[in-house]
Amino acid sequence: MALASLFSETIKTHSIDHLEKTLEDEILISAPKDYSNKTDLLFESLDELISLDWETFKTYLENPKMFCETLHTRKLQEKLFGPKGRYFIQAKAHLDVLKTGFELAMKTAFEQFQSQEDIRFSDWVEIFRDKEDNIGFPPSSFSFILDGSDKIKIDHLLENIRHVFPKLIEQIEKHFQQITSKSVRFKTVDEKQSPYKKAFSEIWGCDQRCPFCSEYCRFSEDHPGKKHACIQQKPAGFSGTYIAGANGLAVANCTADIQSINYQFKCSPVCTVRAKTCSTSQCSEWHRYFEFEKFIPTWDILPQDVEESAPFWGFLFNKFETELIEYWKKRYNSIKSEKP
Repeated sequence: MALASLFSETIKTHSIDHLEKTLEDEILISAPKDYSNKTDLLFESLDELISLDWETFKTYLENPKMFCETLHTRKLQEKLFGPKGRYFIQAKAHLDVLKTGFELAMKTAFEQFQSQEDIRFSDWVEIFRDKEDNIGFPPSSFSFILDGSDKIKIDHLLENIRHVFPKLIEQIEKHFQQITSKSVRFKTVDEKQSPYKKAFSEIWGCDQRCPFCSEYCRFSEDHPGKKHACIQQKPAGFSGTYIAGANGLAVANCTADIQSINYQFKCSPVCTVRAKTCSTSQCSEWHRYFEFEKFIPTWDILPQDVEESAPFWGFLFNKFETELIEYWKKRYNSIKSEKP
């Protein structure tokens, strides 16, 4: 019985390794399809902001991209390991295929054992290994089991294998039933190359940020010849921009600013550091917002009435009024808004 258990354990170990690698590959293929594009992810991240407490909202302020990546990873984990998670569903489907392959390989090996009087256990294992074509067990897989095994009565040994095989499949299935987002093992050794990070990198695409409000470009891929654009410009005050002279955080967003004849922005850091369109270090020139395309030709910012464009961000401005003042150490003019 001990030899049969060792044979079973060998199949179990190789099966789990094979399935985990297969599932990891499938995550990389299917994960980017969970969001049709980066815009969907950005909209979902904005929805998340409404209900957040300050400490969590602050993580968005400090690193919006990381906030989106964390959200993307969490949503992906829920789909993979939630109550109806597809990780186990896919594992079960692949296990059924392996089970069928094992049964056919064993059936062939058993039939040849019954037709030949002098067959040894090592011969039986070789027949099984040759006929099983899903995992493809290397010759060394069963070497430690075969040492001295030909001295054991093969009929008793094979009967024990018949007995332990159903339990083997149950054990593999139970293994995958118990896997969670925290216990899952990925074959990638570098956390920077985990399936989650690879999936996020594939959907994130363009890494450019609006030089005024620092909101990320909404496009998933490189888009040569096509201007950068955001799904919704936010007030630059969220990034610490304040109104010169008034010492207050800027509450209007880019879509409103570019319609103003009087509003201006300083070349440094907008053009020099963020847009990289001015090579003069610490440039002290001021430009008018409505002429921004002369100085930042790679961005497309559409004009919009301030009352139409501000409600979402205005709500968040008011919600975190005290915290924002403390965070940026600036005061600003509060704007009225309603929860979207």
